[in-house]
Amino acid sequence: MRLHFLSTAVTSIVTLSPLSITTAYASDYDVDPAHSSVRFEVKHLGIATVDGKFKQISGTFSFDEKKQANSSGAAKVEIKSIDTGIDARDNHLKGDDFFSADKFPEATFKTKKIIPGTKDAFKVLGDLTIRDKTKEITFDAKYLGQMKGMDGIPRAAFEASATVNRMDFGLGWNKLVEATPVVGKDVKITIHVEALPKK
Repeated sequence: MRLHFLSTAVTSIVTLSPLSITTAYASDYDVDPAHSSVRFEVKHLGIATVDGKFKQISGTFSFDEKKQANSSGAAKVEIKSIDTGIDARDNHLKGDDFFSADKFPEATFKTKKIIPGTKDAFKVLGDLTIRDKTKEITFDAKYLGQMKGMDGIPRAAFEASATVNRMDFGLGWNKLVEATPVVGKDVKITIHVEALPKK
């Protein structure tokens, strides 16, 4: 969902000075919105899965490949950029039954703590805010490496996922069909981030 997503991997701005991407220290990045996405999945009628994405994501973060705990960041998504492939459903999600996009146009995520894991995997604890309701959640994240783009600028890639209860954020609309909720409570969020060295 709109995340202030790193998670990310993702609205406070990282204040560390930009460092060479090849050093063993934390490097600062900007999320590349053209090659990043925030996707979500939720159960429909308890059996099927409906997915969607937010098409507008931005963020700034610092990542220390050698000492992951030194990393931090923030990201956001624009709620009105939601896209499930069905206009009527998208309009319902933007309305007061769900996101109230006119009143709460952004969802944000800000890191609080990074828990190192294996060489490339780690956990990102932070505050997710939707509809002015903030809850601490944990993303399972992974650093996917670096590669120079066609412009010769090195890019770093990350992915992260977490499951949240939409009721915690005031997204409470539902109906029952044969005693089964139309929309599930649990929403899986998956973030794919490609990032450029901060200018």
